[in-house]
Amino acid sequence: AWTHALPYAAGTPTVVSQEVHAVFGSRGVGEVIFYLVQLATLLILYTGGNTSFNGFPFLANYVATDNYLPRQLTKRGHRLAFSNGIIVLGVVSLTLIVVFQAKVNALVALYAIGVFTGFTMAGAGMVARHLRERTGRWRFGVAVNLTSATVTALVVLVFVLAKF
Repeated sequence: AWTHALPYAAGTPTVVSQEVHAVFGSRGVGEVIFYLVQLATLLILYTGGNTSFNGFPFLANYVATDNYLPRQLTKRGHRLAFSNGIIVLGVVSLTLIVVFQAKVNALVALYAIGVFTGFTMAGAGMVARHLRERTGRWRFGVAVNLTSATVTALVVLVFVLAKF
């Protein structure tokens, strides 16, 4: 609260930008640090977006192999990538951008919901595995993963209620 940074309705300047200017100033070294922080932010966001385009086609392939998605998602393109999965993800991404009018607040909330839903599903899946196999310290595994699934499900619920 020392910097009094607040999110703007228009989204600019960002809170990170305000914090960097408040801490390091906006001249000389402060300006250099500002651009370094902006570059780091860009690289983090790029990596997050690129991760989806690397991971989703493989996930869609596995799910389609089990007949829960169309079989076309199992086919590799001429560059040995799951081209149909990449196309589907691109179309869905573009649709979300258009539907939400490229509003970063809504899109970031959707991204967070997706990430934490994945964590919830992973935790719940591990609980099911521990209950099914019951090997080693399975009770501890159930406790840890059930806690994880519950907390991440609550985070999803908070995002859904707060943003939509």
